[in-house]
Amino acid sequence: MRRAVAATATPVEQPTAPPPPTPVPPSPPVDGCDRIIALVNQVRGDNGLPPLAPNAQLGAAAQQYAGFIAANNVLTHTADGRRLDARAEAAGYTTWLALGENLAGGYDAFEDAVSAWMTSPGHRDNILNPRFTETGVGCAWNADSRYGWFFVQEFGTR
Repeated sequence: MRRAVAATATPVEQPTAPPPPTPVPPSPPVDGCDRIIALVNQVRGDNGLPPLAPNAQLGAAAQQYAGFIAANNVLTHTADGRRLDARAEAAGYTTWLALGENLAGGYDAFEDAVSAWMTSPGHRDNILNPRFTETGVGCAWNADSRYGWFFVQEFGTR
């Protein structure tokens, strides 16, 4: 076998091993993060409460915040220096009477995130709060995070 040799004035380093493939996030259900709304509404129905109506402004606030906490690998309600009310209002959800927020991270299935919320008194209170009438959900993936998936659900009443 013949090998070609190229002369160069610049030293050439041996190539390193190719980088590992980028991890692919687990596939969400076909209905996306809205599956959380369906699951929460099922729990509410099982408890004699009306369903929450999807709200695009709460959904935008939730998605923006899910992306932020995923990108920064944090799971707190004020990671961006703002409270829920400021994020909701920035997304156009104004003249609200009540707001609530649930966060979750580290679950590969939406059912597992909702189940975890139902075992946590504060999160459960948001889901079963009869005062809330609207909701929006955001989900984001960070392969370099210890959580993987991040879920945000915003609750509101106008």
